[in-house]
Amino acid sequence: MRHGSSYLEEERLGKAFDARLLRRLSRYLRPYIWPFVLAFLLSGGITVIEIALPYITKTAIDSVLTLPWVEVMAEKPPLPGAIPLQEGHYLVRYSLLPRALREALERKGELGERYLLVREGDPGSALAAKYPRLFRPIPGGYAVSARSLRELPREELVLLRGKSVRTLGVLALVFLGLLLVRFFLSYGQVYTLQYAGQRIMADMRREIFSHILRLPMSFLDKQPVGRLVTRATNDVAAINEMFTQGLVNLVQDIFMMVGVMVIMFRLEARLALLVLAFSPVLYGLAAWFRVRARSAYREARKRLARLNAYLQEALSGIQIIQLFL
Repeated sequence: MRHGSSYLEEERLGKAFDARLLRRLSRYLRPYIWPFVLAFLLSGGITVIEIALPYITKTAIDSVLTLPWVEVMAEKPPLPGAIPLQEGHYLVRYSLLPRALREALERKGELGERYLLVREGDPGSALAAKYPRLFRPIPGGYAVSARSLRELPREELVLLRGKSVRTLGVLALVFLGLLLVRFFLSYGQVYTLQYAGQRIMADMRREIFSHILRLPMSFLDKQPVGRLVTRATNDVAAINEMFTQGLVNLVQDIFMMVGVMVIMFRLEARLALLVLAFSPVLYGLAAWFRVRARSAYREARKRLARLNAYLQEALSGIQIIQLFL
């Protein structure tokens, strides 16, 4: 066997990004462009669901599980429609409080407990007579605090919050439905990408094999068979991974990033800006990791080709080797 360094060493590595090489690879993608278009569309649907799931959870917590009314301590009604609870205390919907006013009240300690309002004639209004200590009369009904609700039996608590329980059930069904839809979208995306990817690999390997058959003997005499096998199998599989995972995941991650930032700015612009302030640091760390990961990956590919070349020569000449053992 030949062990010269020029025989087993890899040729000079190319650039990390080569537009000319990408253009050459794109011709393998063109016959299967529609499966990739479908995969991109499915990625958009998956991204929308991925963003919607935590938003549904937020809605369930903020609008269903959390009591909607809050006690505000003020000399006069803080908002139109505030319900007097007692002198200097009013009930207002927490969601209607402007952010500046809410923050000012929180700093002053003038926000009290959360309350549930029970209107006259509601199914739970009969509980006010049974538990007069827990229900505070207000114009048009009763108010019960979160602390008082914990003292009620479970059956009566369900009766009192029947609408919230039903809403929570609907949200749970929507959540499960979206999970099911995401499963089918992910299945369709994976199936479509693998369908196109396997055919791209078959086309590339067929063309590489045909090209190897036409190469002159002088070239084949200088190249280990193991390296050529690596080029036609492992390296083609790596290119297929770029097509079926890297490209689609890149688009899906962009969709996800844009969607998350839109939601963050809608919910809390200052917090979103604070998160964006760390973007340069994250970008720098990602660039640092990318350079080192690329070097490590190239070294792994080079060593794999060298190992395959060595094993091929060793195994093909095993009978001769055994003669000297």
